[in-house]
Amino acid sequence: MTDKVNLLSVNNIEVIYNHVILVLKGVSLEVSEGSGDLDRIGEVLYIRGMLNHLFVVEAIRNAQKHFNVKVPNGDQMQWGYENMNVTAADWERIGLPGFPPISVSCNDHEGNHPVLFQQWDASSKSWKVVSDWIPVMKDLVRPLQEADAAKFAKENNITPKSCS
Repeated sequence: MTDKVNLLSVNNIEVIYNHVILVLKGVSLEVSEGSGDLDRIGEVLYIRGMLNHLFVVEAIRNAQKHFNVKVPNGDQMQWGYENMNVTAADWERIGLPGFPPISVSCNDHEGNHPVLFQQWDASSKSWKVVSDWIPVMKDLVRPLQEADAAKFAKENNITPKSCS
């Protein structure tokens, strides 16, 4: 029997939902393991982590629906990721309207989605979006990635996965 470890203790909570980020007001929050600086919530790396978790949840949802299971196994999760299609309606449902659609496949784990740039504003101590969504240069970058991956696989005696 293993001892249970209390990873999170929350008391006196008022939750304000603002898109994906939950703002906790008047909270006694104690996180014993795996926590970062709570003052950094809402910053770029925090948001990146939130988006990564969002993709995990969408892959789980995708695998659950396709395989009709509550708890997908590893192969089912891989299928869930490799058949993910996050539409404008999904972003709206999630609370992030305006995000570009992302479609992931076995052949394309990147999703071929556009990027945008942010800049640190020291006066307000916050990140500001300074560009529109910019299409990726997949026609230029993807062949370079594939050539490098093939070279690495050959040098390390790795058989690349077939997506057929």
